[in-house]
Amino acid sequence: MRPSTLIRSLWLALALLLVLSAPVWALRFVVLSDTQGPDAKQAVNLPVLQEVQERVLALEPRPSFAMVTGDLVQVGGEQDRRTHFEEWKVAMRPFTDAGIRVWPVVGNHDLYVNQIYNFQYRWVQDAFQKAFADLPQNGPDDYEGLAYAFEDPASNSFFAVLDTYHIPKSMEAISYVRQGHIRDEQTLWLAEKLAATPARHRFVFGHNPVYSPQGPMQSCIGNWCDLWQVMNEGGARIYFCGHDHLYSRRLVTAGSLPEATSTMLQVICPTSGGKPRPLDKVAVSDPSWHLWSGHGFLVVDVQGATVSVTAWGKGPQGWERIDGFDVTAH
Repeated sequence: MRPSTLIRSLWLALALLLVLSAPVWALRFVVLSDTQGPDAKQAVNLPVLQEVQERVLALEPRPSFAMVTGDLVQVGGEQDRRTHFEEWKVAMRPFTDAGIRVWPVVGNHDLYVNQIYNFQYRWVQDAFQKAFADLPQNGPDDYEGLAYAFEDPASNSFFAVLDTYHIPKSMEAISYVRQGHIRDEQTLWLAEKLAATPARHRFVFGHNPVYSPQGPMQSCIGNWCDLWQVMNEGGARIYFCGHDHLYSRRLVTAGSLPEATSTMLQVICPTSGGKPRPLDKVAVSDPSWHLWSGHGFLVVDVQGATVSVTAWGKGPQGWERIDGFDVTAH
């Protein structure tokens, strides 16, 4: 064999070895949150969001979808009844044009009317449902496209999206409360969905944390405690959320926090647009919360029995890996 032919063969063998040894995931997806801009004139924070999108599009392999856990825009509606949801959909085109499906979650800002920040409005909720009419319509009655579920058979995964600020048909508006709202019909629906799915991996997404590091007692309240129990008993391993404008990973075990009666992992996604919350404004400093403040996003890889989560954030020195962990299915 000629030396040149031998060298070429060795290079081909090395390339094949690198391909075969590279990690291959059954599913990869990303989680973003709080893409809102600073005001209604800039409803989406395009400079930050575009930087996040560039990082996501550079991933190899690229994710199959992006889950955005609420507060898509600074305000959902204007007083003349215009809305900003189409503006957000245009901002997400770098993903959709690349074949990355986008799954939106409704947040409190998405239901505000400009200059009225202490109420969420039913007509804005109706507009959200109309703007995202292609979302699954399999939630509880009146939650169509607001609470929904879907599965990925290839990775044996189940996904449920919750609406933590639902406004009933009988009300024109609801007063804003930081904790959000979870009503019985949604916890019952989730319990039924979790009981029915054969999926090995079960993920739940909502805008509000069940346990917030910003709360004075870090405790769940009322139906939020019921929700945590439903997720735990239904085999969910991770609850992904946003709202707090920081990153946090908290393994909540029975008795570790007030009202905690079961064990599950809560991950708060860093903001991909909204102003990050300084950690000196947070109520806790316990290292078990794994707190970090800044803009960022999460990468989730599912392979076999393992879910691997990597948190990326932009720190003083640029983009960096800020956390990473594995979760094994039951």
